[in-house]
Amino acid sequence: CDDTNNSTLVNCRNRNLKIIPSIKSQNVRKLDLSCNHLEHIANYSLSGIPNLLSLNLSWNCAPGKVRDEGETCELTIERNALTGLCYLENLTLAGNSLTVVPWLPSSLKLLDLEMNNIVMLGFHNISGLVNLRQLYLGMNCFYRNPCNSSFTFLKDMFKDAKSLRTLSLKFNNLTSVPLGLPPNLLYLDISENQIAEVKHSDFDNLTKLEYLDLQWNCQRCDHASQPCFPCANNSALQIHPDAFNQLQNLRVLILKGNSLHKINDSLFVPLTNLRSLDVSDNFLAYDIANGTFFSKLSKVKSLRLNYNFVPGVVFTKLRLSPAFAHMRSLRYLYLDGYLFGQLDKEGIKPLLMLPDLQMITFRTNLIDQVNLTLFANVSSLKFIDLSRNILTLAELCERTQCYTETSPLSLSHEITFSEYYPHWRYSTGGRDTLQHHAYYFNFPSCRNYSRSLDLSFNNIKEIESEFFKGLDDIQCLNLSCNFINQRLNGSQFLHLKSLKLLDLANNRIDSSHNHSFTEIPHLEILYLNYNEFQFMINDFFHSFDFIENLNSLKFLSLSFNTIGIRISTELRSNSLKVLVFRYNRLDIMWKGGTYTYLNLFTNLHRLEVLDISLNKLQTVPYTVIDNLPKCLKKLYIAFNEITFFHWKNISSLVSLTTLDLSHNFLTFLPKEPVYCGSNFTFLSLKSNNIHTLN
Repeated sequence: CDDTNNSTLVNCRNRNLKIIPSIKSQNVRKLDLSCNHLEHIANYSLSGIPNLLSLNLSWNCAPGKVRDEGETCELTIERNALTGLCYLENLTLAGNSLTVVPWLPSSLKLLDLEMNNIVMLGFHNISGLVNLRQLYLGMNCFYRNPCNSSFTFLKDMFKDAKSLRTLSLKFNNLTSVPLGLPPNLLYLDISENQIAEVKHSDFDNLTKLEYLDLQWNCQRCDHASQPCFPCANNSALQIHPDAFNQLQNLRVLILKGNSLHKINDSLFVPLTNLRSLDVSDNFLAYDIANGTFFSKLSKVKSLRLNYNFVPGVVFTKLRLSPAFAHMRSLRYLYLDGYLFGQLDKEGIKPLLMLPDLQMITFRTNLIDQVNLTLFANVSSLKFIDLSRNILTLAELCERTQCYTETSPLSLSHEITFSEYYPHWRYSTGGRDTLQHHAYYFNFPSCRNYSRSLDLSFNNIKEIESEFFKGLDDIQCLNLSCNFINQRLNGSQFLHLKSLKLLDLANNRIDSSHNHSFTEIPHLEILYLNYNEFQFMINDFFHSFDFIENLNSLKFLSLSFNTIGIRISTELRSNSLKVLVFRYNRLDIMWKGGTYTYLNLFTNLHRLEVLDISLNKLQTVPYTVIDNLPKCLKKLYIAFNEITFFHWKNISSLVSLTTLDLSHNFLTFLPKEPVYCGSNFTFLSLKSNNIHTLN
């Protein structure tokens, strides 16, 4: 096991342990024994650590269908094994195939019994837990952990649970809302059960409840991603109009996936503090167009209406109910998977007058027509997501008689990649880092920009400046995963004077024109990864001279382009700080006896981070190392085929702090000491073939 923080934290996770190690210490406060193969916890097993506050014993014996095929196990806990831990507050026993609740110390505040085989509970199981605030009992009886019955509560189970605030009963085959729920609950999760009806009195005593999750009880199965269990005759969850009358403090309500066709206005009248509502994956398409219940959601800030499409129907246009205009507090609207062709101003008119609307998503809707200027005057909007549709923007071009300078190649378009380049929403790379877990810089995303437009995963073939007229304040634009096969000449983004991040990954962009992107004066982040098509045409020269003309550019990704020959001999920039050059062919450019590209990175005068991983390199020429920018701080050369490295030349990189040579074929380290500079702090050599150290 490992211990940290003066032996207060002990980590024994995933060590193939069958017995609890003998630990004797008054200092240990937290012990993690999860993901082992513990078979028996005796009365004395934990007696040496009496001051324990947190104990994780989860996943030592997974339930039958969840464990590996052929594996057998059993975990037994003696009666007084846990009761002696008088200060224990957090206990996790999930994933242990327990059939009964063991004897527990009265000090507990959190108890996790999920994914066991417990199917009946009564007052005696928790009667002594007067301090318990969080109880997790989910997944004890469902399709992956079958019990051939439903989870049963004896009526008096919660009569003394006055401190309980959080209760999770998800995935338990419950057929009704349990009776006698503790009145001080703030959080209740009864999702993924088989509750067919919510009666008028089911929540009457839960006057303090703030979070209620009822999703997937009468499941909609026509696009389910897992085994689906609809209610009888595919009927909707029946909710009594007065079921929520006592829930004045409710802030979050999730009714997703319950086959609802219509929602009664009166349902939301008592919910005066509701802030978030999710009614996705129902059959509310016609309610979205004509329903009036939206007028009762005046304080709701987040509304999810995803995948309420009518099976087999694609509406010509989106038409939102006029009642949306009453949602004056709305900030976030999710309307994916409604299925319609045209998005116009008239159809979303109620939204355009909302004062605080910050984000709209229209993903996966089969939209083929939109005039982007309809969002131009909504000053509060920060993020507009039109990705995963079939937009071409060609109709707009025909109406405005755009002039087009297309690439002379004009080849047929290939299918875009199925993977989604994920830096758009997440701070770290996904597919670009799939094989490498040791990256120490983040991929910039749109989170820090005030106004963003996502047009990724559409059918856009050409970019013209008129497309973006009226969108001068857009700071982040995602055009990745389209069919753009075009030489950019410095005119395509003329109207986007505020643009700072541009994503053109997964296209066929030709950026060899000297003025590419120069119309974007504040461009800081540029993604051109996965545009390898142009570089596969070996008979053409590919210029990167445009980089020198982008005076604000700080981050550039040219990864996954198989760049190898007939390109600019030097990249030049006085502003670039991060260059990601993964999965290209530097092995060809730097092969022995050739000198053309030895100064490829020399004139990136402010470069601080360079990533040349996945380039099939067997070595990095010493001349290349000597000529790298002296301001370079982090150098990544991972996942290559390096057998020899010029260690002595590292001393020329006086600012270097990080060198990553992991996942290569190095077999030895230098015999003489290597001077890496006073700033050097991290060297990674993992996953090489080094067997001995001097």
